Amino acid sequence: MLIAVLLYVGICVLASILIKPFSILNFIGPAAALASALMIVWGTYIAISIVIGNIIFSILLAMYFDVKVDNIGIVIISLLAILLQGFWSKYITYQEVSKQKWLDSRVLASIFIIKIGPLAGLISAGAAVLVAILDVKQVSGGLFYVFVTTWSASILVAIFLTPAFLFTQGKQQLHFSKRIFVVVSSVLGCLAIGLLFKISQQQQLHQRADRFEHTYQQIQKNVDDEITKISQKITALSALFMASQQVSANEFKEFSARIFVNSSNIRALEWVPIVSVNNKTLYEANSSAELTMNYAITEQTVMGNTVLAKERLLYMPVQYIYPNNSNESAFGLDLYHHQEKRSAISLAVSKNAMVASSPLTLVQDDFANPGLLVFFPVSTKRMTSPYGFMTGKNNTRVTGFIVAVLQFKALFRKIEQYQESFNVKIFIQDTGSTGYLSLFGEEALQGDRLADDLDINVFERTWRLSITEQDAWALQGKSWQVWSMLLGGTVGGVLFQLLVLMMAAYSTELSHQVTLKTRELILAKERADQENQAKTDFLKALCLELRAPLNVIKRLAEIFPEKDLPTQARAYLTNISEASLNLEQLVDTVTELSSIESGERLLNEQSFDFYLFLNRMESMLKVNPKTQDQDIKLVMNANVPQFINTDELRLQQMFLALTENILEILSCKGVLISVKSHFHQQSNVTILFVITPLDIQASLIASQTSDIKVSELNVHNTRMTMVKDLCQLFGGDIKVSHLPAGDKMLSLSINVLLSANDSKHIDNDNESSRTHGKSLFSVKRILLVEDNLATSQSLCQQLLDLNYQVEVIDKKEEVIPYLDSHTYHMIIYDKYNVRNETYRVNKELKQNKKYREIPIIGVFEQKVEDDSSLLNKESLTAQLIKPIELSSLKLFLLKYFS
Repeated sequence: MLIAVLLYVGICVLASILIKPFSILNFIGPAAALASALMIVWGTYIAISIVIGNIIFSILLAMYFDVKVDNIGIVIISLLAILLQGFWSKYITYQEVSKQKWLDSRVLASIFIIKIGPLAGLISAGAAVLVAILDVKQVSGGLFYVFVTTWSASILVAIFLTPAFLFTQGKQQLHFSKRIFVVVSSVLGCLAIGLLFKISQQQQLHQRADRFEHTYQQIQKNVDDEITKISQKITALSALFMASQQVSANEFKEFSARIFVNSSNIRALEWVPIVSVNNKTLYEANSSAELTMNYAITEQTVMGNTVLAKERLLYMPVQYIYPNNSNESAFGLDLYHHQEKRSAISLAVSKNAMVASSPLTLVQDDFANPGLLVFFPVSTKRMTSPYGFMTGKNNTRVTGFIVAVLQFKALFRKIEQYQESFNVKIFIQDTGSTGYLSLFGEEALQGDRLADDLDINVFERTWRLSITEQDAWALQGKSWQVWSMLLGGTVGGVLFQLLVLMMAAYSTELSHQVTLKTRELILAKERADQENQAKTDFLKALCLELRAPLNVIKRLAEIFPEKDLPTQARAYLTNISEASLNLEQLVDTVTELSSIESGERLLNEQSFDFYLFLNRMESMLKVNPKTQDQDIKLVMNANVPQFINTDELRLQQMFLALTENILEILSCKGVLISVKSHFHQQSNVTILFVITPLDIQASLIASQTSDIKVSELNVHNTRMTMVKDLCQLFGGDIKVSHLPAGDKMLSLSINVLLSANDSKHIDNDNESSRTHGKSLFSVKRILLVEDNLATSQSLCQQLLDLNYQVEVIDKKEEVIPYLDSHTYHMIIYDKYNVRNETYRVNKELKQNKKYREIPIIGVFEQKVEDDSSLLNKESLTAQLIKPIELSSLKLFLLKYFS
C-alpha cells in the first residue's frame, strides 16, 4: 500500500512539474491511468492508497505549489473520476489478466490496449472537462482540447505502465528475457514520446509568451505615444504665452483650434492665470470686457454647486477655454480652491513640469467619465504687469498655467480593440495617494493565464496596466501544429506500444502453435506407431502360423530318400522342396520387413573383410537356385577398402535380394555389378553398387542418364521392398536410370565406416591375412562343403544368423586349395556321406601341421551307432545330427570358438 501511495503522489507531482503551464487539470489523466494500472495488477483494495495519495498531493499543492483550490467540488470530482476509471479498467480486463490470456494472441493484445487506453481514458477526459468548467467558470470551444489532452495523457500512461506492472507480477506466458525486452522497449518508447511532447510544449509556451509580449509592448507603445502627443500640444500652447506680452482670447482660440483639431483625448485647453487677492477686482473687470460676459471668480462647493469665490490670497481662475461650447460653466472657476488640484499645481511649480491631477469628475460630465487636469506652469517674462505670480524652480516667476482637460476615451477604445484582437484583458488603475482608482476595464481572473503589470508615468502620476490572457491556456484556440503533435504523438505512442506487445504476443502465439503442432505430431506418430505395431504383430503372427506347416512339409520331403522314388515322384518331391524353400524365403522376407518398419531391427555394426564378403556373394550367386542360371558378373575397383565396419548380415540379405530381381528390373539377359567406393572425412565411406546390362558400352554408361523415381521399383515383389528398406537403413539410396541407348542402369549406395585395419594399411597379402586375421577379427570364418549347393541354404542361413562368416563350396577336392588361399576357423561337411571317401581329404588335413588344429565337423541325416569309431575313421572332430536347432548349433560352436 505504501508503494502505491508513493507511486500515486510521484506521478501527480511529476505531471504537475513537467506539464506546462501548470493547471489543476494536468494530473487528472496520468493519475487516472496509474490508478487503472494499480487496480488491474493489485486489485480494487488499492483504492484506499489512491485516496490517501490524493490528500497528500492536495497538501503539496497548497504548500509548495502555492495553489489554492477554492471549490472543493473540483477535488471531489477529480478523485471520483480517478477511482471510477480504475474500477472500470479492472472490470473490463479481469478475465484476460487473471488468466494471463491478454498476450496469447495479437488480437487479444490489441483489444487489451484499447480497453486500458482509449476506452478507459474517456472517464478521466470527461471529468477534466467538468473540472475545467468549474475552474475557469466558462464554456467555450477550448474544452475539446481539454478533453483530448487529458484523454491522451491517460492513454499513454496506461499503455506504458500497465504492461510493465503486469510483468512484475506474473510471467504472462513469456520468458524472462522477452519480458525484459518488452519492459525496456516500453521505457524507451515512453521516454521518446515524453521528449517529443516536452519539445512541443516548450515551443508552444515560447510562441504563447512571444505573442503575449508583443501585445504587452503594443499597448505600452500606444499609451506612450498618446502621452507624447498631449505633451507636445501643451508645450506648443505654452510657447504662445511665453512669446507674447499679452495673449488675447481670439489669439488663444485661433492657436488652440490649430493644435486641437487632431487630438482625440484632449477634452479642452485652458489658460489659468495666477491672480492675487489685491488684483481680483481688476482681473474680473478686464476679463468681463475682453470676454464680453459677466465674468467672476467662482468656486465649487462640496455638493457640486458653483458660488462666488471666497476671499483668499491667490486665485487661479479659468480665463480662456477652448472650445467654448458646453464649457461655459468652467469660466472663472478657481482651480486653486480644490485640494487635489492644488497639490498638482504645487508639484508642477516645484518641478516646472506637466503634472496631472488625480482623476475627477468634470463639471460638465458624470462620474462614469473621470478626467484629468494637466497643469503646465508658464513663466511670462515679457508680461509687464501680471495679476499675480508664484515662485517656481530656479526662482522663476510663474504667472499662469496651461491646463489640458483630458479624457482617454479614444485611447481606451483603442486598448479595447487590442483586447479583442489579442484575446487579453487590460485593467488600468491610477495609483495615487488616495489609493487605487480604476480607469479602464476590470480585474481579470487569474490561474492558467499569462499576466503582467506595467507602471506608466502619466504626467507625474502612476498608471498600472494589468494585462492578462482572456482565456485560460487550456481553453485557448490551438494551432494546427499543436493538434498535429498531440494527435500524432498519441497515435504514435499507441502504435509503438501495440507493436512491441504484438511482437511479444506473436512469440506467445507461435509458441502455442508449435506446442499444438508438436502434440498433433506426437499423437500422429503414436497412431502411426500403433498401426505399424499392429501390422507388424499381424505379420509376425502370420509368419509364425505359416512356419509350422512349412516345417512339416520340409521334414516330410527330407525323410523320403530320393533313390527309392520313381522319377515322376522324385520330380514332385523336388518341386515341393523348391516351393517350400521359396515360401520360407518369402516368410523370412516379410518377417524381416516388418521388423525393419517397426524399428526393432537396427544395424549390428562390426568389422569384416569386404573382399571375402564379395567372394562369398559370388559363390552364393552360383549356387542360388534363382541366380545360378543367370549371367551375373561381379567386378571391384582397386580403391575399394578391404575392411569395413557395418552389418554384414543385413548387407548380405540386401545383396542377394537385389540380384534375385535384377534381370527383371533391367529387362536384360545378363548384368555386370561394379563395386566402387568414395571416401569422406572421419573414415566415412560410400560403397556404390552399379549394375548395368552386359551389352552396354562403357562410354554409354559414362554418358548422361535420366533418373527414375525409386517408386518405380514397387512393381516388383516384396524382396525389392526389403532391398529399399535395408538401403535406407544403411543410409544410402537406390535408383534406376535410363541410358541414352534406351537401356536401364541401377545404382545402389550404402554408407559404412572404414575399419581400423584399413586405417593402419594392413597388408592384403594372403599370408599376412592368415597371420593376423584371427587376432584382428572377432568373427569366425567357416568353410561349408556341400555336394548339392541347392540344399545347403538352411545350415548356411543358420550360421549367418549366428554372425559367422561362411564360404560355401561344392567340391571336397577344393578344401585344401581354399585353406591355402584363405583363413578359416572350421570346416563343416553338410550331409556327410561315409561312402564318398571324404575321409582321405580329412586325413591329409590332419597330417598337415598347418591345418591340424582346424575342427572338422560332419553333419549327418541320422544318428550313427558307433560315434567314436566313425569319427576316428573319417578323421572328424565332431558330428551334428539333423534337424539342427539354432540354439543347439550356437552352443555347439561356442565350445570350439570360446
